[in-house]
Amino acid sequence: MTTKESIQQLLIEYNGTLTQKIASQHGLSASKMQYYVHTGLLFKEARGFYTGIGAVPDYTFLLSNKFESGVFSHGSAIYLHGLSDYAPEPFYEMTFFKGYHNENLDNHHIMSHTISNKDLFNSDIETIKSMHGNPIRVYSIERVLIDSIKSPDNYLAEVRSEAFKRYFKQFKNKRLSKMLEIAQKLNVEEQVKLYVESFL
Repeated sequence: MTTKESIQQLLIEYNGTLTQKIASQHGLSASKMQYYVHTGLLFKEARGFYTGIGAVPDYTFLLSNKFESGVFSHGSAIYLHGLSDYAPEPFYEMTFFKGYHNENLDNHHIMSHTISNKDLFNSDIETIKSMHGNPIRVYSIERVLIDSIKSPDNYLAEVRSEAFKRYFKQFKNKRLSKMLEIAQKLNVEEQVKLYVESFL
């Protein structure tokens, strides 16, 4: 398989979006990728991030790869899980372990949250498919519903009721015991019980 064919195959596999990290894992150096930018096979969206010509860039896939220490959370996670039609653009919300700093967060319109408890930060992380079909890291549905209760952000209060309603009406595999377990860890067990009881 030629280099060009390898890139074309990866673009198919990753739905038109390709990161340099993935390219490197397949023996494609940055200089090779840049060559195919010049020839018109690729378009460089950002450093280390390419799309096929005419493809719609998958920014959530980009951010999940560029900021590997972070996890999509809060409003962004609610939207990515299909619990709301409200996309909190033009920013994306990601949670990082306390102490993380990256000056590029603002450049990529990321609203960052931090957690100081490492066990809480690392728990309930899942890999789901982005809107474009690529793997991204996000907190579980149950975790983001509970985070919406704890969050002081006004816009989350507006989408919280709809998110809970969709969870109880549309999701067949509801993990209520898991939800209450997380609620206990985050000290909002009584508030969550009230929400659960109102929808049962």
